[in-house]
Amino acid sequence: MDCSSACRVVIQIPAYVEQLGEEYHVTSNNRIIVDKDMTNWVDFLAELDAMVKHGEQQELHVSFLDKACNEYVHITSDAVLLEAFSQYWDIRRLPLQVIVHDLEPVEEVLPSTNPGSPLTRARKALLLATNHQEMSLTTSPGSPLTRAKKALQLGIKN
Repeated sequence: MDCSSACRVVIQIPAYVEQLGEEYHVTSNNRIIVDKDMTNWVDFLAELDAMVKHGEQQELHVSFLDKACNEYVHITSDAVLLEAFSQYWDIRRLPLQVIVHDLEPVEEVLPSTNPGSPLTRARKALLLATNHQEMSLTTSPGSPLTRAKKALQLGIKN
């Protein structure tokens, strides 16, 4: 491995249950060193797959915190993996989050679709308010519709 292209990868794996409640795995942090110039997404995912014990009906969701937009980005290709390396190259330490989940749409796993999340509650409140109240430009500031619209604009309130 060329020391000028070596990068530490810190892999955080939150607690998960392996396949239908068979075995509980606690949160773990793993560290590996990779050559960013020689690593490709398929081989890297195969290495993670061997490292993280999971069931046949489960898959790994690998993401990194994108510094530009300050949100987690799902790694699905060589291009995204290289972008992750380039964003963290100055410290030569790439933090990754690997979530083990059942084979189902990723949208059901992400926090924004969680029924208890503030954003989901705000969307539901807006839908209910729209159904129960006539849409008009003269809506009072304290009405449920106005509060729900404001909450959606803020993205976090009820």
